[in-house]
Amino acid sequence: MGVLFQLGCFIGSYFWGNLSDRNGRASAVKKSGFIFIFVYLVWIFADNIFIILILCFASGFGNTAEMVITPVIFKEFCPTKNLNFITKLTSGFSLGGGFLAFSAISIELINSNYLPDWCFMAIISLVGHITMSILRIGLDETPMFLASKAKYDQAKELLSKIAKTNGKESISISIFPTESANTQINKPPIKMKAIFSKKYVKSTIFVSIIYFMVYFGSFSMNLFMPRFLQQFSFSVRYTIILIQQLSGIPGAFLASFLVNTKLGRKYTLLLSMALTSFSIYLFIFLEHIVAVILVIIMLASVNFASLGSLFTISPEIYPTEIRNSAMGFFFTWSRIGSSISPFIGGMILDLENGKEIALALFASGYLIASLCTNFIEETRPSLKSTNLIDEDSQP
Repeated sequence: MGVLFQLGCFIGSYFWGNLSDRNGRASAVKKSGFIFIFVYLVWIFADNIFIILILCFASGFGNTAEMVITPVIFKEFCPTKNLNFITKLTSGFSLGGGFLAFSAISIELINSNYLPDWCFMAIISLVGHITMSILRIGLDETPMFLASKAKYDQAKELLSKIAKTNGKESISISIFPTESANTQINKPPIKMKAIFSKKYVKSTIFVSIIYFMVYFGSFSMNLFMPRFLQQFSFSVRYTIILIQQLSGIPGAFLASFLVNTKLGRKYTLLLSMALTSFSIYLFIFLEHIVAVILVIIMLASVNFASLGSLFTISPEIYPTEIRNSAMGFFFTWSRIGSSISPFIGGMILDLENGKEIALALFASGYLIASLCTNFIEETRPSLKSTNLIDEDSQP
C-alpha cells in the first residue's frame, strides 16, 4: 500500500507540474479535488484488497497536486512584500498532522465493531476534500500565469478585482507585449530543457538533492516514530506524536519572519535543516519522557521551518513559464526519497542498535541537505518592492 501510494506521488509530481504550466494553476488544482473525492468515497465501501491498492495509487497521484501547485498559487497571488505568507501556511501541515493523530487516538479508543478504523479515516478525509473543493470553486487563475500566456487584459482585470476586494483603488498597469514575448508564447519552452538550462542547472540539481534528503528523513521519522517511542505506553506514544505535530506551528511562523530578514530564504533554510539534523542526533541519546518531549518539540519546530523555507524559495528561483514544472520535478525526487527511506530504515531497525543507526542516517540526510543550500541562490526580493507581477512574468 505504501509503495503504491508513493508510486502515485512519483508519477503525479511531474504530471501536475506540467499540466499546471500548460493549462493553469487553478484549473489543475480543482481537478485534483475531484480525484480525492472519488478515491475516498470509494474507499469507504471498499472491501477488496486489490481495490484498496488501486485507491492508494490514485490517492498518491492526487496528493502531489496539493504539494506542487499550492505554493506556486500563493507565490503568484501574493504581493512581493507578503511572499513570506507561503512559509506561514506550512503551519497547515502541522494542524492537519495534529488532527490526524487526534483522530487516530479517538478511533482507537472508540474501537467500533461496526466499521473498520480505515473506514473512519476515509470519511474524515472525504469531508475535508469536499470542503476544500467547495472553497476552490471561485478560485481565479493567477495574474502571473495569465500574463505569461499573453492574456494581458484578463491579468489587468484580475489585478483590479484584487485591489477592489482589498478596498484599494483600481490599479493602473500597462503591459506591452514585445516581439520576444510573442515568440516565447508561440513557442513555449521545453520544460525539462528549460529547468536544466545554463542559468538554472546548478539550482535544479542542488534543490533536487535537498528535496530528496529532506523527504528521505522526514517521511521515515514520522512513519517510525511510534517505534522510536516504544519504551512508552500506547497512549503516551500517541500523545507525544500529537505534541510533535502541533509543535510545527511556531516553527512555520518563526520561519515566515526569518525569510524576510537578513538571513533570507537561503540561510533560514540552511539553519533550520542543520538544527533538524542536530535534533535527530540528540534524540538518539534520550530516554526520559521530559527530555524526549522537549527534543521532539524542537525537532518538529525546526523541521516545519525548513519545509516552509523550502516551499518559499523553490518556486521563486524560476520564471512563471516553467515554475510548476520545476516544482513537479522536485517533488518527483522527494517521492523517490520517501519511497526508499522506509525500506532502508525498516531493514536497519531490525539490526542490533538499529534505532540509533537509523536515526543517525536520517539526521545525516538533513545535514547533507543543509550543505547543499550553499549552492543555491538567494531569492528574497527587496522589501520596498510591491509589484503583484514579478519581473519574470513581465515581457
